[in-house]
Amino acid sequence: MSAQIFIDAENVKPEIGLQAVKKFSGEYSINSVNIIGKEDAISNKYREVGELYNFQNCYYGKNSADTWLCTEIAKTIFAEPEVEVIILVSSDRDFLPAIKLATDKQKKVILVSDGNGHKNLKALLYDLRINPDLVELVDFRSNLSAPVNHSAKKKGIEEPMENPPPAAHVNKIQKICANLPLNTKNFFVNRAAQVKFIFVKQADKLFEIPFIDGINATTFANVLRDFKIIDKKDSPDKVIADSFLKEVDEQIFLRDEEEIFQTDSSDAVIDYFVERAADTRTIFIKHGNDLREIPFVNGMPFEIFSKLLVSYGISGNNIDSRKIITDSFLDFRADKVYFRDEEDFSGSDIDLDKISEQAREFIKANETRLEFILVTHGNTSYEMPFVDGIAVNILSTILRDLKILGKNAKVQKFLTNNNFTVKDNLVYKNKK
Repeated sequence: MSAQIFIDAENVKPEIGLQAVKKFSGEYSINSVNIIGKEDAISNKYREVGELYNFQNCYYGKNSADTWLCTEIAKTIFAEPEVEVIILVSSDRDFLPAIKLATDKQKKVILVSDGNGHKNLKALLYDLRINPDLVELVDFRSNLSAPVNHSAKKKGIEEPMENPPPAAHVNKIQKICANLPLNTKNFFVNRAAQVKFIFVKQADKLFEIPFIDGINATTFANVLRDFKIIDKKDSPDKVIADSFLKEVDEQIFLRDEEEIFQTDSSDAVIDYFVERAADTRTIFIKHGNDLREIPFVNGMPFEIFSKLLVSYGISGNNIDSRKIITDSFLDFRADKVYFRDEEDFSGSDIDLDKISEQAREFIKANETRLEFILVTHGNTSYEMPFVDGIAVNILSTILRDLKILGKNAKVQKFLTNNNFTVKDNLVYKNKK
């Protein structure tokens, strides 16, 4: 399984952080290790490590390392969907929103801490409705034992990159490259310790390939051709531009986070979801005949929703975004987007005086069972009062009084399209 490690360097000693890296490098395919903390507040030993590590200096502010750590995890979840496991080494508690976001995206989370607060943490996980099956708690005081290769030490610090890559990592390279020319397969197998697994985009498809940061541009183009991602005569430029990559001095590199999220649109979307990680869930939306998976917050501003669709390459304008809302069982009200089946409409502002007297009397008599629901007709969503078991003729009157249906529109077709059931001339909502 592909994993990334995040170390809260201000709260975790390098002996513990590096031992955690060594332990989990033997169990998972580690893409990278992210060491996060203010430069003047962490041990110098964290900066004496190999190429596997990314040191992130948090320049300012109290608790900025905690905020930065949550942000980096969120960016990894959205920008690197191939990462299956998030390993967090910290004894702090300000990362719960990031854990919830990760588990909502069905990522496994391994939390390495001192164990003192595990009981309380389990209660917090329950309160936040975080799936406990996706969270593993590791006490670094007793559970980080791993064989030490003393010959690989440098200034008393373990260098995980000097150890052979895990067998699972090599096996994945061999599996992915199984149908490639032998020279391409051997190229990656012989450099297994440097290989990352990334997704590249061509047209509307994603392809997983092995990748080495700084790979020669010609070699990379040949790899794309060997994987049949591009044809022999095609240039790799568009794949590079669409896949968070960049070319510098005829070498191909992964773009860093600042470059990936440099546009105003992407910045606004990323910041929005990072700040609301605990409320973010994954939904499917309909675009044409396709279903696309996106992150979503109930009640998110339409502007952010529209920018999100643009960043995912789903929609290019507000008109298209509104159609997607209608087609995807979402609701657009007061410049915000809601789940159509979760929003509470008990405070509806529908003017019941517009409804004929017979219908009003029925509603009044059944006030305790009255609810406000969303229905669609054509390409438009409408809110309407409803009582389960309402007579067809009364419901028909309400629909026409509220201008939802025209005089000549067929009620039966409307009921079928909106998932109602009619029995003995009474209308019921179908149970989900």
